[in-house]
Amino acid sequence: MEAHNAPHILSIPPHAFAESGLLASVTNTVFSTWIFVIIVAVCASILFFARNRKSGFVHTTGFLIVKHMKSFFEPLLGHNLPLSKSLWFVGGVFIYIFGANLYSLFLDWMLAFLPGLHDYLRPINADINTTLGMAVVMIFLSHLIMIRFRGFFGYVGHFVFHFHGKSFIEKCISVIVGWLHGVGEIVRVLALSLRLFGNIFAGVVLIGVMIWLSGLIKIGFLPIGQFAVLPFYFLEMFVWFIQAMVFSLLVSMYFAEASEHEAH
Repeated sequence: MEAHNAPHILSIPPHAFAESGLLASVTNTVFSTWIFVIIVAVCASILFFARNRKSGFVHTTGFLIVKHMKSFFEPLLGHNLPLSKSLWFVGGVFIYIFGANLYSLFLDWMLAFLPGLHDYLRPINADINTTLGMAVVMIFLSHLIMIRFRGFFGYVGHFVFHFHGKSFIEKCISVIVGWLHGVGEIVRVLALSLRLFGNIFAGVVLIGVMIWLSGLIKIGFLPIGQFAVLPFYFLEMFVWFIQAMVFSLLVSMYFAEASEHEAH
């Protein structure tokens, strides 16, 4: 009777290349990110050189992507932010996250058949350090936008000296609300990072297990079980598209909220 090895389940902590020295800070997530950045740079170069062409697949695809992103994000960003900069940034965040998710889907397929590559490659957004870093940067940028539109004292007053209202009780309540705004910023960081990490990590584990189980289904020499995994690939592709959309949607809403002047 043929023995089958247990499926390789992705561990939550990333794997470092060395226990000490310079390579101790280089993990399989970092190495995978370097490879993905190179892929993004190559694709961006192709789009850059094809931008002046009036026809062709690359030009048409790029035009449709920009058109749909503008129609989706423009109402969310509001009228205070310069659309020429904010739209490209938020759209870039969406493309980066969704591209990283597709790249992770390919890595998940490789790791299922070649588990030894786990020491060198890892799905990018399946690492909490990556999603937490992105969330911190996004919230930090929203605070810079708030300082830009409200001024430093207006920014501090929004969280600390939040004295609104006419009566003493209303002012006390407004101070508590200001403190809750500060707590809410921490919650935003956790929500952005954990939502993306949880969905990507769960999808990676699901695909890995289903690929292993599909290898048990054979008719003669035909591994028909491999085709049974395809619906799960499309399901995770859809889920990861939604997660990229939700992340960029929330970021655009945070930016729009930070650019609004607070009513007294």
